[in-house]
Amino acid sequence: MDARTELDHTRAELAELWRDHQDRLDRVERSARERLAALEEGRA
Repeated sequence: MDARTELDHTRAELAELWRDHQDRLDRVERSARERLAALEEGRA
């Protein structure tokens, strides 16, 4: 694998990891907001 191909492959891997990370952060944030709302309503 030449350097350019390796760089492109690494960039693609990093982009996928970043998307996965952002998806996880979005889920955690949504869950935290739901839990906070439940606490504020006295349901938790």
